[in-house]
Amino acid sequence: MGKTKKVSRPQYEQWAGNEYTDALREDLPTYRDQYNYMLGQLDVTSPEVQQQFQNIANDYTQAQWNDYNRNALANMKAMNQANYNRFGNLGSSGAMYGNDTLNRQLNDLATRIAGQTAGQYQNLINNYYNQKLSTAQMYGSAYNNAGDFLTKQLDQPNWKVRLQNQENAYLDDVDRNSSKFSLGNTLSGALSGAASGFSMGGPWGALAGGVLGGAAGALSGGDGNSASQLGSTFGNLGGSATNNWLNSKGNVSQGLTRQGFNYI
Repeated sequence: MGKTKKVSRPQYEQWAGNEYTDALREDLPTYRDQYNYMLGQLDVTSPEVQQQFQNIANDYTQAQWNDYNRNALANMKAMNQANYNRFGNLGSSGAMYGNDTLNRQLNDLATRIAGQTAGQYQNLINNYYNQKLSTAQMYGSAYNNAGDFLTKQLDQPNWKVRLQNQENAYLDDVDRNSSKFSLGNTLSGALSGAASGFSMGGPWGALAGGVLGGAAGALSGGDGNSASQLGSTFGNLGGSATNNWLNSKGNVSQGLTRQGFNYI
């Protein structure tokens, strides 16, 4: 029966992505840069931005102010002419009452025009902020969604594949080293133990030393030299113990001799 070849664990292939994921990864910096830029555009409190929209609001109501000034001047002239024709002067109580009434009407109209200017200014500010905010949120969402997709669908699975490949390679190394240490170290330890045991206790010492040395070599976990040294050490112990046993056996049983592996 032929020798069985040990099979290594598989090394899995990572997903390299496709045209879609490649383009998405290239677009990520653009989404991030645009998002950061639009966040800076949300400042509506700077004097420059406020003045810009104040000018627009003023332009929006400038025609109303022009009409107001033109009508106010015409009405004032007509009022003065009417008072002069009626009262002969402009200082009478009737003339002064008419002028006061006209001034109140003109002030009310001016207040409404000013209110329209302020309202238009606020609408411009709000619309500007909301448009910038909507654009910033769009880029932020694009950046987060693209990053989340690439992370969960590509990067994290590939990271797990790399970890699995590392684990498989490590387990293969453990198997190879365990097999090498188990067989080679056992033989090395057994031979050294048998030789040391024989020198201390003869054939029985060699047997005991070989058993102890082989066990020590298998458990050494080191290279062949370490296994041999451990085997020799335990072989000495085995041979010494056997020799002591033989001596005690000879002291108790008179006339027995040692020949080979037999005692008579």
